[in-house]
Amino acid sequence: MMRRFIDLGLAFGLATLLVAPVGATAATPAGDGEAASEPVAMAEAEADDLVPTVKVEIQHRGAVIKSGQERLDWGEASAIRLQRGERVHEVTVAVSRKEGDAKKLHVVLTYELDGELVIDEYAYDTKAKKREVLRTDGVALALTVVPRPFDDGGPKGRPDKIEPPVDVDDPLAGL
Repeated sequence: MMRRFIDLGLAFGLATLLVAPVGATAATPAGDGEAASEPVAMAEAEADDLVPTVKVEIQHRGAVIKSGQERLDWGEASAIRLQRGERVHEVTVAVSRKEGDAKKLHVVLTYELDGELVIDEYAYDTKAKKREVLRTDGVALALTVVPRPFDDGGPKGRPDKIEPPVDVDDPLAGL
């Protein structure tokens, strides 16, 4: 019985030694420029595939108005328009990354109520997925920014096969 435990321990130890060099090469120090730049390049490539999506929530006179997830472009101002009854709320948002990191964000927003400027170019720093709330003159404005993978709306997975043209003179066409 004791011999079986020793054999299992040795087998486990040998298997660990076989796996250890693979893990050690992934964690090489930054002494070799090429090996150190690969993980950074992969992180930057993943960050480049992300686009900011913004969700706006406005509480005005006891009523809450919510937008869906609006996709924006990095660094470009985009207007999100919400309407309830005759009241028109327009929030202009520009989101940029701080220091190239997709999780630390810089947001600049402008808020208009019925065409009247309420908040003019308010800038703040935040983290991804964090809900920020601004309150002013009976209006509460909540903004959540989430970087998401870029989706161009194209088909996912394997594309459909294209059928060859049908020859009308072929007696077996269509079979």
